[in-house]
Amino acid sequence: MKKEKVKNEKPRKKIVFVICIVFIFMLAISGIANAGVTETYSEESEAVKVLWDESHGAHSSYKLNERFLTIRENLEISGFQLDEFTTGPITAEILSNYDILVVGTLTSNWNSSHSSAEITAITDYVTYGGGSLLMFGENTDCPNRNINSLANRFGVTFGQSDTNGSVNITNFGTHEIVDGINSIILHTGATMDVRAPSTAVAWYNNESIVATYEGAVFIGDCNWLCNEYIHEEDNLQFGENVFNWLAKGVPPYITVDLVTGYNLLSLPINDSSVTNASTLATKIGVNCTEIVKWDSIKQRYVSYIPGWTVNDFDIRAGEGYFVNVNNPTTVVFTGVPWRLNRA
Repeated sequence: MKKEKVKNEKPRKKIVFVICIVFIFMLAISGIANAGVTETYSEESEAVKVLWDESHGAHSSYKLNERFLTIRENLEISGFQLDEFTTGPITAEILSNYDILVVGTLTSNWNSSHSSAEITAITDYVTYGGGSLLMFGENTDCPNRNINSLANRFGVTFGQSDTNGSVNITNFGTHEIVDGINSIILHTGATMDVRAPSTAVAWYNNESIVATYEGAVFIGDCNWLCNEYIHEEDNLQFGENVFNWLAKGVPPYITVDLVTGYNLLSLPINDSSVTNASTLATKIGVNCTEIVKWDSIKQRYVSYIPGWTVNDFDIRAGEGYFVNVNNPTTVVFTGVPWRLNRA
């Protein structure tokens, strides 16, 4: 009988062990299970998507695939994707698919203004961090009133004083879009009135000619970006600076509520401050007591305890982690959305 007891002990231990693992797993998934765990993600950057609006009329050849072909080609080499938008209306749903919207008197609003619904959609898109905006005004012979209905929402009024032909702009303030810029040549543009919340960053005869807002750039001319002028002075570099700055946008944030005990968590957003278990623990705060991941290669769970240097594994997009907290905790993640691969 003694031998029989010893013989049956190991299977019993295995059963108990399996039950414990199943219990821990069920306890973990009773917390938060972010949808990202079941998606396929890519940590490699995708193209910055630009919506080039022509829906209210582009004057003559002022179209993306005609007079702006050179800047398009240069931006595409740098990882941008530019799409023409010829038939409106612009909606929040359409804008949600793009990082940058480009509008202007000559390029999109020669015939008419955006509707009140479109203006609201664009304003919300910029104000709440959905994306960025690039706007062009023109000289006083052009229908700037069509673009000012939108520009006024940001404290900008285009078409104040004509520059009268080609002018060399050298008076710059401090901003990323004018870093390394000594001179840009504008053609037949006009100055603009700039008020809060926007701020002027370049001037012609002491009048504003370039201005910025969080996630928006306003320029009193679009001709400098055309094929025939883009290589004058620092025009090309200025254009690349503008688009690169706009591509950064206004980082959105997502809050996640963790319950006491184990929670199944996947990063809901690409937060650059979270790279490994220790930085995730720091992000969660003092209530975090453990972070656990499944090692698919070694076929076992790996545990990180805050304050220790052991098992400080990488945190990756699309992977799920068991996070244990000793009190209800709200965590704020800030960054950019993950890019999904749905092949």
